[in-house]
Amino acid sequence: MSGVTWETLKEGDEIPPIDMLPTLETVLRYCALNWAFQPFFYDDAAAQAMGMPEALIPGPFKVGWLYR
Repeated sequence: MSGVTWETLKEGDEIPPIDMLPTLETVLRYCALNWAFQPFFYDDAAAQAMGMPEALIPGPFKVGWLYR
């Protein structure tokens, strides 16, 4: 189903998936807007020093994407 709008959407209609892949740029933009400059959000080495496999995506950032 292409061209889905609120006006044409009916209960039971299948809507297409939205592919969202956070990038370093989108994470940095989020961090800048929220004054959340902890290095483990954008620096793999800082995250690994804390025992994480790689840089983390801020939780509220993910929630915002889910609501999208």
